[in-house]
Amino acid sequence: MHRLARICEDRPRILGLYVHHPRVEPSAVAALCRYVGEGGALLAIHGAGASFKGDRAYRDLLGASFAGHRRVSRREIRLDPEGSSRHPVLPESVCLTDEMYEHDFTGETDVWYRWHDARSSREGPPAVWTRGYGEGRVACVTTGHRAAVWRSRQMTDIVFAVLDWLLRGETSP
Repeated sequence: MHRLARICEDRPRILGLYVHHPRVEPSAVAALCRYVGEGGALLAIHGAGASFKGDRAYRDLLGASFAGHRRVSRREIRLDPEGSSRHPVLPESVCLTDEMYEHDFTGETDVWYRWHDARSSREGPPAVWTRGYGEGRVACVTTGHRAAVWRSRQMTDIVFAVLDWLLRGETSP
């Protein structure tokens, strides 16, 4: 993670984080926040949402802080009822075997998908969300603990829609 600040200075169109690091230098998080705040785009996948524990700037960037996860098991993610009409190109649901990450939300987010547990009628925690940050955009995809998740055509469709949103603010039909 020592190169994160330098990567942000290069101003990529999208910066993807698919890592898990408990701590990072505050200057790296400051560079990341500056990059996104000035119009950059961040895609945080799986462990990236659980990284940099206790760093308030990173929490504010994602709009959430990691609260924990449940064991790997067969689960489903479903389009959030509030967002399904805004994302008509996305699958209604995806069944996968993965960890279910849970977050404490601290900022405004647009939830695309929520975890669903067939044993409960309660609404599950967000699995995919997006948000604005300054002039930039942030997307969080909490799936991805197991490689098999990325062999799912439906999951790759979701990630491509998220990438479309990060680049243009919309999903492509």
